This record gives sequence, C-alpha cells and structure tokens, in this order.
Amino acid sequence: MAVLSAELARIQKSSNTMSKPFNSVLIVQKDFGAASGQTVEERHAYAAQAPRRKIMARARNYLLSAALKPEHSWVYWRDSDIMDSPKCILEDFIAHDRDVIVPNIWFHRYRGGKDIEGRFDYNSWVESDKALRLASTLDKDTVIVEGYKELNTGRTYMALMGDWRHNKDDEIELDGIGGVNIVVKADVHRSGINFPAYAFENQAETEGFAKMAKRAGYGVYGLPNYVVWHVDTEEKEGNMV
Repeated sequence: MAVLSAELARIQKSSNTMSKPFNSVLIVQKDFGAASGQTVEERHAYAAQAPRRKIMARARNYLLSAALKPEHSWVYWRDSDIMDSPKCILEDFIAHDRDVIVPNIWFHRYRGGKDIEGRFDYNSWVESDKALRLASTLDKDTVIVEGYKELNTGRTYMALMGDWRHNKDDEIELDGIGGVNIVVKADVHRSGINFPAYAFENQAETEGFAKMAKRAGYGVYGLPNYVVWHVDTEEKEGNMV
C-alpha cells in the first residue's frame, strides 16, 4: 500500500498538463482475510474458484460503495495484471455508449520467436442451451465456473473469437463477462446492479453481474477485436489457439 501511495503521489505531482492526471485518488484495501501468497496453481484450481470469486465480488462491492460519487458518469474496472492496452481505451469504450462493455483478453507467449497470442479470459461468453439445462440440475447455491472439465457448459467464448487486426468496434451481445477490464455506466450500479457474492442464476461476481444487469434490462456487450493484453500466467496450456 505504501508503494502504491507513493507512486500515485508521484504521478499526481509530475504531470506536464495544467490539471492533475486524476481529479481525486482514493485507495481502499479490502481482502477479507484472503490468502495473498497463493501460487498460480492454487489460485486457479477448480475447488478454489467459487469461494475466490465470492470474495472478489465482496471486495468490488465495498470498493464501489466507497468510491462512486454523484458526479461520476462511468465506472472503469481494471485489473492490475494488464500488460498492455490502448491509451485511448476509455474514450473508445465510452464512444460505444453501452451500459456494460468489455474487450477481449489475450496474452503474449513467444515460442520459436513467434507470438502464439494466447486467449486468456473465458468468463466472457454467450449463453448456451446446454448450460441452462446444466443449471437446472444444480443446487441454487452452486456457482458455475468456466474453463474446467468438471462443468462442461457448451457456451460460446469471446476469447475464441476476433482478431486485433480487424475492426475494433465490432460488437457482440454477451451473457457473462470477465473482470479484467469492464466499463459500466455509473447509473447501472446506482440502480442496484452490483457483483453478487453469492450464486445468482448459478453465477457469481462478474458473470453474476452480467446476468443481473441483463435481468434488469441493461445491455451487456463485448468487443471481440478490441484486445487487451494480460500477463501470461502460464497455468493453462489449453488456452491457446
């Protein structure tokens, strides 16, 4: 926290513009006692997913309640492990004027001098009949998580679509979204659409948020050709095309 505070202070003071880079800065820490020293394997193990996603949802909701001010028009959720993204990403996304919108999330991995352009975030998806049938057989408190052999949903993943070389403004409708990079109209949150820290339609956190937003009549969209690059966590050989 001290390092983050010092870096923010440096950024605020070192701007060459007439105004500060950020109008105001607030740092909120809320981890609910979650272990911070987990390995990649532990953090992404199937058994850890539902409890982990519920904790993350609680943290997002606490952050939202502390940070959202009346003058805010948009909320930008951005993970700290994004490696690269366009500098104009906020302008690009706001121009779409959608209630909820996310990019595609890939990662760089070089083999033999070639970038395999791995696909990272499988939480942005289009619903399937198979997944709906599966959900109908599950306990209402069971959370479905994607990318694991334990639950085969047959959903269509945005990660497997698109190409950053093509039109970045192409849109698709989504039913679930990942949390790496989300732009939300602030009034969506003000209307009570947050991140469920419980199973909502058998989804939690960002995927539950998307389900909740759609249930309330809001639009949820993805940009399959607009790629944001995540760090390569190297835990899934299967996440490559």
